[in-house]
Amino acid sequence: MILYHATPKTRLDSIRKHGINPEYSQGKEKAIWYHTKSRRYWAKRHTAKRHNCKLDDIVIITVQIPRGWIRRRRRGLWISRQTIKPIMIKGAAELAASPFARPRIEKRLTTPSSLNEA
Repeated sequence: MILYHATPKTRLDSIRKHGINPEYSQGKEKAIWYHTKSRRYWAKRHTAKRHNCKLDDIVIITVQIPRGWIRRRRRGLWISRQTIKPIMIKGAAELAASPFARPRIEKRLTTPSSLNEA
């Protein structure tokens, strides 16, 4: 199953070398939280707030994880107590702070010159 994990950029080198270990979790449970693609903007904001850093300092890691290793906690959120090995990490990407932060393309309507003369 392909899921995503939001984490501060400062942890990315360690994650690439050693994987994602639930022992380093800062929450009540020693577990790793994952989210679906539809929850990525929420996860980025939540992680930035939880780790007291800027939105631009958060990366989204793509992970391929066996379905038996995870439990659904709520819609779009999953949890695992298994260590994710580096080979299971499929990539990492920065994401715009908001889906609305993308550059806008401005379209201009042009009219034929014959209509302007009428």
